[in-house]
Amino acid sequence: MKRSEIKKLDKIWSEKIKEIGNYRCLKCGTTNKRLESAHIVGRGAYNTRWRLDNGLCLCFTCHQDYDQHRNHMESWVRDWIGEEKWNELQEAGRPCNAGKKYFYEEIKKELDERDKLHNLERIKI
Repeated sequence: MKRSEIKKLDKIWSEKIKEIGNYRCLKCGTTNKRLESAHIVGRGAYNTRWRLDNGLCLCFTCHQDYDQHRNHMESWVRDWIGEEKWNELQEAGRPCNAGKKYFYEEIKKELDERDKLHNLERIKI
């Protein structure tokens, strides 16, 4: 996907999140500050990046708080979206589910170990 296409999708996603949030910060309720769209699961996880259930309409201040104090804000987000949705998003955003390249070595190692076990079984027969 081209960078320009990613930017377009990000802009569409961001606007939809604000629309869903009625252009109001979901944390503090303000409509008078600059509103932003925050990802529940970081935007590096492409398989959840543009899901509308993976976004929060937050004002600039609350978005900064969310990004800088993730552990503190996590309980608020869990309460807001529910534990089941939280777990689903976390699982969907895991790199192994996204097919990320940096898991190649881990997967290759697992396959190599299975191959070694298979060869040992073959030798014993």
